[in-house]
Amino acid sequence: MDGFDKEETLIQEDEPPKQSFIETLKSEFRIDTSTISYKAFYFLFFAGFGASFPYMPLYFRQLGLNASLVGLLAGIRPLVQFASAPFWSVLSDKFRARKAVLLFSILSWLVMTLALLIPRPKNTVCIKGGTVVPTSGGITMNDDIPESETEFYQKYHTLTHLPAEKMKFVLKSQTAGSVVHKKVRRSNSTNGTENVHKKKAGFHLVRDQHEINLVFIWLMVLIVVGEFLEAPTFILTDTALLQKLQEKKKHYGKTRLFGSLGYAVASFIVGALLELTRYTYCGQSMNDYNYLFYIFAGVMALTFIFGAVLFKFNYEDEDNGVKMDECAVWRVLLEPKYALYMLIAWFLGFSNGLIFNFLNWYLEDLGATKLLMGSATSMRATGLIIAFFLNSFITDWFGHVCVSLLSIFSYLVLFISLATMRNPMWAFPFELLEGLTYGTSWATCVTYMAEATPMSGAATMQGILQGVYWGLGGGLGAILGGVFIDEYGAVPSFFFGALMSLVLLILFSFAHFCVSRNSRQSKGWEPIELKTS
Repeated sequence: MDGFDKEETLIQEDEPPKQSFIETLKSEFRIDTSTISYKAFYFLFFAGFGASFPYMPLYFRQLGLNASLVGLLAGIRPLVQFASAPFWSVLSDKFRARKAVLLFSILSWLVMTLALLIPRPKNTVCIKGGTVVPTSGGITMNDDIPESETEFYQKYHTLTHLPAEKMKFVLKSQTAGSVVHKKVRRSNSTNGTENVHKKKAGFHLVRDQHEINLVFIWLMVLIVVGEFLEAPTFILTDTALLQKLQEKKKHYGKTRLFGSLGYAVASFIVGALLELTRYTYCGQSMNDYNYLFYIFAGVMALTFIFGAVLFKFNYEDEDNGVKMDECAVWRVLLEPKYALYMLIAWFLGFSNGLIFNFLNWYLEDLGATKLLMGSATSMRATGLIIAFFLNSFITDWFGHVCVSLLSIFSYLVLFISLATMRNPMWAFPFELLEGLTYGTSWATCVTYMAEATPMSGAATMQGILQGVYWGLGGGLGAILGGVFIDEYGAVPSFFFGALMSLVLLILFSFAHFCVSRNSRQSKGWEPIELKTS
C-alpha cells in the first residue's frame, strides 16, 4: 500500500501545476523578444496587403466593371491559390528552398500588382441632355450652347489634370446632326467644384462595353498569372513563424497581430489619400487610385529587402534524419475530426470572402467616403490585433472547435447587422466585430492543424489549409457574392449569408457532437502505467 502511495506521489509530481485564470491571463501579456524580426516582417508584409486589397474592388468598379466581374476577379485569386499553393509548398519542402520561393513570390506579387495599372478603358463618354456644364471641378465654358445632347470624351485618367489646350467638348446637334468642336479653358475660381455638385444630376456616363470586356480579360490574365506566382507568400511566412515557435505554436497570434497593425496603418493612409485626391467626372465622384499602387510598391520593396536579410527558415527535422512524409499529412486530414474541421474552415473562409470583398462596395453605395472606409478598416485591424493576442488564451479555455463554431455564430450576427445597416457610420462597430471574428477563426485554424502535423510537413499542411480557407472558401465567397449582389443587391446577399451561417452552424455542431462521442467510445478504457522507482 505504501508503495502504491509512493508511486502515486511520483505521478503527481510529474504533472505540471495548474495555473489559475489570473495567472494564465498574465502570461498572455509576456513579450517574446526572440520573434521581433518576424513581427517587423509581418508589419511590412501586411501593410502592403492593406494598402491595396481593401480598395481593389473599388478600383475595378471605377474602371467600369460590375459586381459580377469584380467578384470573379476577387474570387479567382484564392481559387488559383487553392490549386497552386500545395504545389509550391511541396516544392519548397522537398528541395529545402523555402526562402528562395518566398522572395520570388514577393517579387512576383509586386510586379504583377503594378501591372494592373495598365488595362484601362479609353473610350468613356459623358452625355448631358441640356445645357453644357463642367464635368470636373475647375472647368468652365465660354460659349452659350443650345439645348442638345452633349458628349465629353475622357481621354485622360483625370480630367482636372488636363492642360487647357487639350480640352474640348463635342456637341451633337439633335436637329442638324453636325459635330462641333469647341475648346474649353480652366477656371481659376474656387467654386468650380460646387457648381459641379449642384448640376450633376443630368449627367450620364457611357462606356464601351466591348472595351470593358477586354479590360476585364486583361485583368483576369494578370491576376491569374500573378496569383499563381505569389501563392506561397502567406504559406511560407506562416510556416517560418510556426517553425520558430516550435512547441509554442498556440502563440502564433501574438506575432501575427503585428501584421494587422501594419494593415491598419497602410489602409488608413491610403484611404485618406484617396479622399484628398478625389475629383468629379461626369457628375460622379472618383478617386486617383495611382497612389494605392505607389504605396503598395514602396512597402513591398521594403518587405523584399527585409525578408532577404533577416527572414530565416530551419530544416531541423530533415537534418536529424526525419524526411517529409506527405502521407502523414493526408492521414491527418482523413481523420473524421480533422476532415470536419476543414469543412468548418471552408465556411469561415467563405464568410470572410463575401464580407471582405464587398463591404466597402456596400459602404460606397450607402454614401461612405474613402476616409470613412479607411478608418473603419482600421477598426477591423484593431479587432484582429485583439483576437490574435488573446487567441491562445481563448482556445485553451474553450477548445479549438468550439471557438470556430462561435466564429460562425459571430458571422451570423454580422450578416444580419450588415443587411439591416442604413447608416455607414455603423461600419465602425461592425468592422471591429468582423476583425475579432476573422482573427479568431484564422489563428485557431492555423494552430489547430499545425499541432496535428509533423514539423517536416508544416508547409504542406499550411498550403492545404490556405487552399481550403482562402481558395475554396474565400474564392467562392467572392464569386457568389458578386453574382448575388449584381443580381439581387447587397442586402438580400447578406441575408443569404446569415441563412447559410445558421444552417451550417447547426449541422457542424451536430457533426462535432457525433464525432467527439465516437472518438471517446473508440478509445475505451486504458490502464494507467505506473512508474516504478
